[in-house]
Amino acid sequence: TAWWSRPSLAKAISASLGAHPLSNKALSAPQGAHLPLSEARLPLTRPPLKNGSPARELTMSFRLTPPGLSRLNASYESGRALWVSLTAVTRGQWMALMGAHEGMATRDEQPVESVRWPDAVQFCNALSDHLGQPHAYELSLPSQLTEDTQQATLVKLLSLDQGVRLPTPSEWAYLSLASQRGPYAGEPTPHEGVQGVGRTGAQLVEVATGPSNAWGLYDTCGLVWEWAQPEPSHSPQEGLKEGLIPSSAPICGGGWLDDDELCRATQLRARDPWERSVEQGFRVVIPVKAHP
Repeated sequence: TAWWSRPSLAKAISASLGAHPLSNKALSAPQGAHLPLSEARLPLTRPPLKNGSPARELTMSFRLTPPGLSRLNASYESGRALWVSLTAVTRGQWMALMGAHEGMATRDEQPVESVRWPDAVQFCNALSDHLGQPHAYELSLPSQLTEDTQQATLVKLLSLDQGVRLPTPSEWAYLSLASQRGPYAGEPTPHEGVQGVGRTGAQLVEVATGPSNAWGLYDTCGLVWEWAQPEPSHSPQEGLKEGLIPSSAPICGGGWLDDDELCRATQLRARDPWERSVEQGFRVVIPVKAHP
């Protein structure tokens, strides 16, 4: 039975890194990579829409990326191999798992936006469930989410090494640079893959309309600022389970209304995790467990 007959990447994640039942798109690894870069495609179904549009079959694609270190003005590291979504999560992908979306995006291939940090975490857990994987996050949400009940919301990062989660800022920059040394997704100067206001025309364009970086990841510079996972505490007393909703959450990479200077791989800001913006979205990663 083909792996996609079950809506799960579990076999791919638990398989050895060199052999997995995916689309078998082996690529030559860029300099500095220690794993074959391969692609996995996960089928999803977007439900019918209120405007009468029928249900639609979609694909969510992931790229296997190696652990390593990239240096630019600082060092950016991923200590683990990761499956990374090729693009920011799209409106269609969001609706396939979460239902309705209230935002600016009207097409399935546009990035989902106007999502808060806790919304992105909820999507991660929903995708973990869809894949039959353990959760990366423990959520405790009040039945009615208002400004008054936000403080009762708990989000605990259970592990960096299980389930679907947001990348840390260091991982995010490392993935955008792709072992290259240029600030614009690995390139030294702005290019057609940098989706700032100069190329979007102040319009929310669809994902992957420009070229990818060296690892096949799209729109890591511009299009939408992407929520990230705050770096976990290394305190033995606190461990990874430190988390109330953070007072601020990291967001990376610039957006479709920004100048090129803000659309860099290392661009990092802190935002209110409850903030909604038409420039804010996210992408997800799935850690690959170590194998003997």
